[in-house]
Amino acid sequence: MLDYVILGFLRIMPMTGYQLKKNIDVSTSNFWTASFGGLYPALARLEKKNWVKIKESKGKKIYSITEQGRNTLDSWIKQPYKKQIWKDEFMLKMFFATDTELPGLLSQIYKRLGEVESKLGELNKITDKITMSKGQNFCFELGRSLLETERRALFEFLKELGE
Repeated sequence: MLDYVILGFLRIMPMTGYQLKKNIDVSTSNFWTASFGGLYPALARLEKKNWVKIKESKGKKIYSITEQGRNTLDSWIKQPYKKQIWKDEFMLKMFFATDTELPGLLSQIYKRLGEVESKLGELNKITDKITMSKGQNFCFELGRSLLETERRALFEFLKELGE
């Protein structure tokens, strides 16, 4: 899947590996992430497949999508998606914690609330600064809505726990 994330970003504009990572972190990280350790091997693999090409500029490698890469991305976008299962360790802990254990997990609940509020702040900053396609706007608005819902649920849960 990372291959398609990379191709999608490079279809927008050529980027360095560092720029790709930053763009992933600020835009798709609510539903798809990448580490530098996965990103650079993927870029090398895509170059071997002739889906991306590299241009050196000022000592930096700038990656751009090739016509073959563009065709591959276009074909992938048109394929039916595979259902993904949401995995979340925090939610597992909340699910399995007994009522007597929950008060001992307050620090984790507050940590999660802080993460949610931080992501909401990041989304609000991004959406105010960039022009997005309808699909990108849908993803951002859905992400914002899900985070706002989780934020409300965490506040209600904390109230229920007497906080």
